[in-house]
Amino acid sequence: MNFTKITFLKSLGVIGFCLLATTLSAIGPPSNIIARDTPNDNGTSITILWQLSPDDALVKKYEILRGAVDQESLSVIGSVMPGERCFFDDNVTLGVKYFYQVVAVTDSARAGSEISKPVQSRGQWFNTNRINVFIGVILFSGLILYYIARTRKGKAPFIRRIAGLDAVEEAVGRATEMGKPILYVPGLSSISDIATIASLNILSEVAKKTAQYDTTLLVPNRDPIVYTVALEMVKESYTHVGRPDVFKPDNIFFVSDNQFAYAAAVDGIMVREKPAANFFIGMFWAESLILA
Repeated sequence: MNFTKITFLKSLGVIGFCLLATTLSAIGPPSNIIARDTPNDNGTSITILWQLSPDDALVKKYEILRGAVDQESLSVIGSVMPGERCFFDDNVTLGVKYFYQVVAVTDSARAGSEISKPVQSRGQWFNTNRINVFIGVILFSGLILYYIARTRKGKAPFIRRIAGLDAVEEAVGRATEMGKPILYVPGLSSISDIATIASLNILSEVAKKTAQYDTTLLVPNRDPIVYTVALEMVKESYTHVGRPDVFKPDNIFFVSDNQFAYAAAVDGIMVREKPAANFFIGMFWAESLILA
C-alpha cells in the first residue's frame, strides 16, 4: 500500500471519529416546559413540568435552573433523575416572578429547554384536598350557632348528669346519715402532678358538701406542700358556704413521706374512725392494694 493511500484512509478515520463524537454529544433538549403556582399551599412553592428529552436513555440527570425577573442569569436550584418530569421549587418568595429552564445532562453534553414564562407563587385560602375538614367546621359552627340561638329563646340545652358527681353526693349523704366521718386521700404524689391538682379541686367540692351537712372530713397527706394547699382549699370551701366556724384544721394533717408508713397510718384511721365513705383520688402505686 503506497503512502498516498495510507494518508487517505487516515483522513477517513479522522472524519468518521468526528462524526461519531458529534452523534454521541448531540442530544435532544427537554420541551414544553411549564412553570405554575403549586395548588393548595401557603404560597411558598412553584411546580415545574416538562416533556422528557427524546434521548432520555442517555440522560444522567435533569438540572433545574431558576432566575428572577430582575436577575441577568439562571442558577441551578436542583436536579432530578432521568425519567422524571416534575420538580417542586419550595424556596420561593411571595410576589417575586421567576422563570425556569430544564437542562438534560449526559457525560459529554448538555441540552437546555426553552425558558418558561414568568410565574409567581400565591397562597390559597383553603386546601381543597381537605374538603372534609371544611365541611366538618361548617357543620360544627352551625350547631354552635343553633344552640346559642335556641338558648337565647329560653330553651335550655339538656346536660346529662355525671355518675361520678352523683356518687360523691350520695357518699356524703350516707356519711351524714350514719354520723360517721369521710376519709379523703389526695394520692401520694407531689403538687407538680396534674392528678394531684385535679384531686385537690375535687376535695374543694367535697369540703363544701361536708360543710353544709356538718360532716367530719379527714384528709391525711404524704407531701408537705400538698398538705398546705389542701388545708387552705378546705378552709376556703368552708368559708365559701358560710360555715367557717365548723372548720377543724386538725382534720387536715401531714402523716409521713414514706410510702408504706403512710399507707399503714391511713389503714389505722380506717380501723379507728370507721369512715362511711372513702375517697381515693390522685396518684397511687403499690400501696393502693393495701388501702383498697
